[in-house]
Amino acid sequence: MSKKPRRIRSDSKLGHLPEEQRKQVLHWFANCGWESCLVRVRTELGISTNRDALYTAIKRWESEAQANAWLATARAQVQMEADAAGGMSVEEMEEAVDRHFIVLASQKSDTDEYKDLRYMQIAARTARSNFKIAQAKLAQGERKLAQKDADLKLAERRVSLLEAKLSEMKSTVEDPTLTDEQRRQRIAEIYGRA
Repeated sequence: MSKKPRRIRSDSKLGHLPEEQRKQVLHWFANCGWESCLVRVRTELGISTNRDALYTAIKRWESEAQANAWLATARAQVQMEADAAGGMSVEEMEEAVDRHFIVLASQKSDTDEYKDLRYMQIAARTARSNFKIAQAKLAQGERKLAQKDADLKLAERRVSLLEAKLSEMKSTVEDPTLTDEQRRQRIAEIYGRA
């Protein structure tokens, strides 16, 4: 695969296959060649593709596998450093993992692949950050919704109390057995002014 890989389109079915199907495609490619692999991808996976897209996907999968291996190595090294130092904060650990990953990836002779790996690492970090931000926004939205729900229940309770007072006042005003003074006194009691 001497061709420089293109970026995988976001809607590429081949480029975003699950791990199990990726292994199948790689097995077909290694054992049968690219032409037979394309036929099997079309017939068995239902994906119509071409040679360039196949090579691009395979190159990307290899880069992702390499990046994941380096990331695992970097995390293990940082965990050992954290244990030796008596612990690290989450931010310190992420920064240290990033440093170790850069060192491992920079030892790769293919600078384009290094750039791709670095880009994937930054994209993964950005996705994690965006996920945390989305979670925080969701939690904040849920808190606001709970507060609005509590406010609504309080308003409903107030309306219910006012309706009860209004009903009691109406029956007091319409009671023919009460004198004007008794009505005023009872209305004052209803509104808590007695």
